[in-house]
Amino acid sequence: MSIAKNTQSRKKVVAQNARPTQKAKKAAPTARPFHVEFIEKYPDMGVVHESEIRQLVSTVPLAHLPVYGARFQEVMQALEAARQQPSQKTRRAVVQKIADMEKESNNRRYRDLLQAIADAGQSESGLNRAYWTALRVVEMTFEWSVEYIFAFGLYQKRLKASRQDDNAKDARAVS
Repeated sequence: MSIAKNTQSRKKVVAQNARPTQKAKKAAPTARPFHVEFIEKYPDMGVVHESEIRQLVSTVPLAHLPVYGARFQEVMQALEAARQQPSQKTRRAVVQKIADMEKESNNRRYRDLLQAIADAGQSESGLNRAYWTALRVVEMTFEWSVEYIFAFGLYQKRLKASRQDDNAKDARAVS
């Protein structure tokens, strides 16, 4: 028996031109509509996957981000109030507020995200998840805002200048 035959029989290697079996197809993970490229800050805490929030934030023009951030800040405050005084009336008020806010934009991702938050906000346990989702949207819109990018640019310049100063001091100390 040759080495190749022995290896194939022990490890059950599939030939390169063979088609995968039904069992192998079922075991293969299904593709998600959004690819995860970043580590999630709040894994499994929100209503939707964090990549969906990232898709929304990355497709909105930078000039409109503060408006979207303010809208989700409003949603977050309404959800916080409903969490503080949980009742059917406060949950209905939050869902109504979200329904009104859905009309403010034609962005499909924005509307879908608000709808998911509204659906979750109808139960007490869903209020927490909806709150964390709105919080993450507010955080992401801030991270993409012009002010944040400007401040981060200043930080990079200061860090570069600081490193140049340290390198100059080290060069003088060596010589």
